[in-house]
Amino acid sequence: MADALHVLVDRTDISQTRIDQTPMLEPAMGEVLVRVNRVALTSNNVTYAVVADRIPYFEFFPAPPGWGRVPVWGFGDVIISHAPHVEPQERLYGFWPMSTHVTLRPERVTERTFFDGFEHRRTLPAAYNSYSRVARDETYDEYDEPRIALFRPLFLTALVLDIFLAEENHFGATQIVVSSASSKTASILAQRLTQRDNMRAIGVTSPANVAFVESLDLFDQVLTPDRIEDVPQVPTIYVDFSGSGPLRESLRRHLATNLAYDCAVGVADWKAQHAPSDWQGVAPEVFFAPAQYIRMLEAHGTPTFWKTYVDAWQAFRAVSRDWYQIIELNGVEALEDTYRRFARGEVSPAKGMIIRP
Repeated sequence: MADALHVLVDRTDISQTRIDQTPMLEPAMGEVLVRVNRVALTSNNVTYAVVADRIPYFEFFPAPPGWGRVPVWGFGDVIISHAPHVEPQERLYGFWPMSTHVTLRPERVTERTFFDGFEHRRTLPAAYNSYSRVARDETYDEYDEPRIALFRPLFLTALVLDIFLAEENHFGATQIVVSSASSKTASILAQRLTQRDNMRAIGVTSPANVAFVESLDLFDQVLTPDRIEDVPQVPTIYVDFSGSGPLRESLRRHLATNLAYDCAVGVADWKAQHAPSDWQGVAPEVFFAPAQYIRMLEAHGTPTFWKTYVDAWQAFRAVSRDWYQIIELNGVEALEDTYRRFARGEVSPAKGMIIRP
């Protein structure tokens, strides 16, 4: 068999990469070899690399010392199967390395899903270890694969965040400030917020992205970071997709006791992080979507939550079709280059990047 190719990221400088080549081995009994076929790259993948010292994103797919394999979401095809009930040619959706091929060990196999059972993944968040068998997935559409690859994981994050905030009665707030408002997860959340009565949404984005965010017509107000003082003084939730310390500090100082909840979700602006100084009031809380997803499955039951997800996903697809320009590229070199461009902040938020490694 031909060699497998892998994009590796320098763990000391996540903007630096290299391409490795390893022998592609026959899978052992109980394992399958998957050809990674179509994956999405967004700023969310850069977040995985940034927070890998706190959340073990580099542990899903082992790499040489000092290097990491950044996970991506999308589709793959089983090319060799030595696992019961999983057939060659089967198409899967799930969590992949930035590689051409990967070996999985299917366990807990059902008609819809299975989990990767490799020992090193057993202690990692379960939501990332589940693979969807698209033949039994009612949200799957062969002709809409690029949009599914691009939006599905981001949509799930926005959905469970929206449900969580509603469960908490929005902490008594009447407006939500969303940083990195040009990000796709922020746009999805804003689309959900348009369906909430008496909840005002303010997007904060860089001057270069203001026109794009305004064109989506999802936020009641769009501000740049230097205009934080224009945020109205009413009880407010801050949803932080940027990870920018200076932006958080400016907003906290401006709102003071009007900050009802400070929610840290993403790290899009990874170079602007710094430690808090003398913040007062509510402490920032990390929102870890996979844990919330599992909690909601347990609280509401899988069938109930899945119906909520399917209905919400179909509604989102109907309104968002023209929001982004989908661009498809081929090859591992394109995968490496696109990742590096995201790490440098060079990809337009109006584009959706899909790669076939």
